[in-house]
Amino acid sequence: MAEAAALPPLVTRLTAEFGYPLLAQEDAGLPALKGGDWLIFLPGHGQAHAETLDVAVILPELVTVFGGRVKAAVAGPELEKVLRRQLDGIALPALVAVRGHELLGSVSRVRDWHDYIATIRALFDVKRATTAGTAAIQ
Repeated sequence: MAEAAALPPLVTRLTAEFGYPLLAQEDAGLPALKGGDWLIFLPGHGQAHAETLDVAVILPELVTVFGGRVKAAVAGPELEKVLRRQLDGIALPALVAVRGHELLGSVSRVRDWHDYIATIRALFDVKRATTAGTAAIQ
């Protein structure tokens, strides 16, 4: 697990109060996640993103909406770099959809609530047989 280095209180709350794991680069194989569907929050370590706090508040609500089908974690700074590289430098903050060790896609920045729901549902509803274009986390 990663060190919580200078994260805003609302992001720290995700790990402290909600118990979301804080993942380090060595977790890139994601054994800490133990399979399943996950949203990994990339808060933008070391950068002041105005929307980071908004996404930190939205994430637990998304987990609730998906009724336990989707779990959440927070990427540490090194894992955030790895994931951004693999997802072609996505804008931050972002939520990265992961199933097992497969990157399914991401949702960057703050979105309309219905857009979040539709996009995340679509990412996780993809059948394994049609995920040939997805990448494994390396």
